[in-house]
Amino acid sequence: MGSIGETQDPPPFQPPPFEPPLAVLKTQAATIQAAVAEYELAKTPDDKARAVINIAVASQMLSTITTSPGAVVQRFAFQPVSNAAVRVAIGMGLFNQLSPSKPATTKELAAKCNSDAEFVQRIARAVASLGMLQEVSEETYAHTPISMILSDDTAQASLAQMLDNVGVTMMNLNSYYREHGYKSPADVKNTPTVYARGLKDVGYFEWLTQSPELYTVFNKAMAFHSLTGVNGIATAYPWDKLQPGPDGVTVVDVGGGKGHALKEIIRHHPSISGHAVLEDLENVLADGTLVSSESVKTVPYDFLGQEQPVKGAAAYMFRHCFCDWPDEECLKILDNHIPAMQGFESRLLLSDLVLPDEGADASKTLRDINMMQCSGKERSEKQWHALLDKAGFRIVHIYCKDDAYNSLVEAVLKD
Repeated sequence: MGSIGETQDPPPFQPPPFEPPLAVLKTQAATIQAAVAEYELAKTPDDKARAVINIAVASQMLSTITTSPGAVVQRFAFQPVSNAAVRVAIGMGLFNQLSPSKPATTKELAAKCNSDAEFVQRIARAVASLGMLQEVSEETYAHTPISMILSDDTAQASLAQMLDNVGVTMMNLNSYYREHGYKSPADVKNTPTVYARGLKDVGYFEWLTQSPELYTVFNKAMAFHSLTGVNGIATAYPWDKLQPGPDGVTVVDVGGGKGHALKEIIRHHPSISGHAVLEDLENVLADGTLVSSESVKTVPYDFLGQEQPVKGAAAYMFRHCFCDWPDEECLKILDNHIPAMQGFESRLLLSDLVLPDEGADASKTLRDINMMQCSGKERSEKQWHALLDKAGFRIVHIYCKDDAYNSLVEAVLKD
């Protein structure tokens, strides 16, 4: 024993033995089986999407139950290492050099990747342990469905954008909030991204366009994300019910980039061809689009700084636009469209993520944290109602509400 008054270090923390309760395991297994049965019986795309989400959430819960708290903390701690291994695999061309039809040894891959067999083995086995490659035998690897996707340059750009660009921001996110206060960012000229680069009074997109290499990767990444969920939006919403306005316009795709969404909508609903308008900044449209001039008219437009020039269209669609901006900027965008919609039966269609008001899964909540980089945010159903109500709109319906990638909020001007 120590002497009286002597300070002793507390004993090291010893977690209790990890033994998941059998009853809990059985209950969770039953929940997964019920979700699978729900998927089997699903009759609509929305029902299937909801069932798949339920399966994923229940499976993740089972994984959580069967993983010790210490292992969970360790997994989080090593996430930057996992990201780095995948990024190096992309950088050295590992996924591209692997044949789609047959395995390859690390020696064969080393020759193609201008590397050495030991280094390739270290990277490949790490990536395989993450499920992104298949280790078919000792020092021999084959593609998985994930690595096949990562052979595409737009998918690679998507990861590069997240790891090289967003990663820097996220590593400095706590420092940003420590300095600016722990509250949602609203200053579009001093976002977490520009803060992480030691800059001030520069808008996120202004900074991005001043960095040509990052801007190229960003545009490729956005092309990849533009394909995500487009088919669901094109098929879930009753586009054929829309009738051309007085100027013959059915749909205006505001901030629509290269026209990925319009192209898919027209493919499913040919009657819209010739009655659609694609709007974006002049420099975006100048690089060319994916839609023909016969089917879609292009109009340069800045939705933050200008009143909507196309009047009385049946629908004004925004896809993945509002998540880039805080509420005040979104209100400006909406205000710029009210004059074009007043006196007509125009619809506002917001193709964006809708988080549930409670019980949101990580695939959605982390996308919200991601949007902090540019002072934007993903919104819950309650937040969408509040934003649109404040701007003078009311929500009519939300399509694909449970979709993992994006929903479609339909709104009209209040009476």
